[in-house]
Amino acid sequence: MRVLIVGASLAGLRTAEALRASGSDAAICMVGSEPHAPYDRTPLSKELLTGDREPHEVALRTPEQLADLELDLRLGTAATSLDLAGHGVGFDDGSRLTADVIVLATGSRSRSLAGTAGYDNVFGLRSLEDAAAIRAAMTTATSLVVVGSGFIGSEVASAGRARGLDVTVIESASAPLARVFGAELGSKLGGFHEQAGSSLLCGRTVVSFKEAGSSRVDGVLLDDGTEVAGDLFVIGVGSVPNAEWLSSSGLDVTDGVRCTASGQAVGAEHVYAVGDVARWWSPRYGEAVRTEHWTAAGEQAAVVAAVIQGRTPSDDLLPYVWSDQFGHRVQIVGRPRASDDLALLRDVEEGLAAITGHDGVLSSAVVVDQPRLFARLRRMVRDRTPWKTAVADSGGLVRARP
Repeated sequence: MRVLIVGASLAGLRTAEALRASGSDAAICMVGSEPHAPYDRTPLSKELLTGDREPHEVALRTPEQLADLELDLRLGTAATSLDLAGHGVGFDDGSRLTADVIVLATGSRSRSLAGTAGYDNVFGLRSLEDAAAIRAAMTTATSLVVVGSGFIGSEVASAGRARGLDVTVIESASAPLARVFGAELGSKLGGFHEQAGSSLLCGRTVVSFKEAGSSRVDGVLLDDGTEVAGDLFVIGVGSVPNAEWLSSSGLDVTDGVRCTASGQAVGAEHVYAVGDVARWWSPRYGEAVRTEHWTAAGEQAAVVAAVIQGRTPSDDLLPYVWSDQFGHRVQIVGRPRASDDLALLRDVEEGLAAITGHDGVLSSAVVVDQPRLFARLRRMVRDRTPWKTAVADSGGLVRARP
């Protein structure tokens, strides 16, 4: 069997490893668009920016470990087309590869803002090069402006404060992650900014960037007329799946490759998708979900590897993500929605913890700096604990929102 993995980041690597771990002797070719061997993106917005880790320390595997996988590893080559009928993938160097099974793992990229291209001090953050450039800029900058207060934006702001920069974060919603958690819980997470000396401006959008010469900007104009000055700017307003190259394939690539609950691309029996580019059907949530988290990449890879080998894996994947920011670890399990029932178990002073419920069942938990409590709540979410039982049994309840 020939397996072609398109994408050489975490999800692609884990797929290859899962195949080998389960005894597969398939000929595996993995092709990545970046020149680097697979590396961990998680530290890019954290330890790499603060200087606690160096670029060479984010590699996921040593050269010897990669060699043990017996891969045909091709780097610096981007996929440009997928031929379903011919089982082939075309690449930007003019080459074409065919395989019995094709795994799409091309990931995502940071979403940009119109009018920001070409400036030397305005960055997105997705790649190792992005992180290195921001880190270098932080060594000479005195003020950092971050657009977006999601995980990436908050982590970059945290790194900026750790390096002594004046930090301003601009968020269009009423609070950080309010679209996910609702305003109440989002506001409590936003309090970490204030405690660390990061200025958080919510309910504001960027209208334009103020040029300082032809290649730099020195401020942003907000929708209320406020001008915010800075000498380093990072855009953290979400991500876009790298699926444009599949537009002529016939696959549904609306917000990622639409897949079954076992990762098979809908309409193509020999094609699978894993990681940030994939939108898997979730039996738990009754809809297709694109889960852009480190844990999901590995779990999806294990499922796909099992299916490729004719085994039936568990298809009930439970989303999990964490974020390290301003000296706190935020852990989230499940899929919170702003419209869910909310019970605040512990307020910020006691160590923030909250649960959400949907259709009478515990749907997610959000916990800060309390690993034991999080482990307990994670089991409850996994077991679909009834909402009323979860509220009654969680302990330490501050209040519940019906």
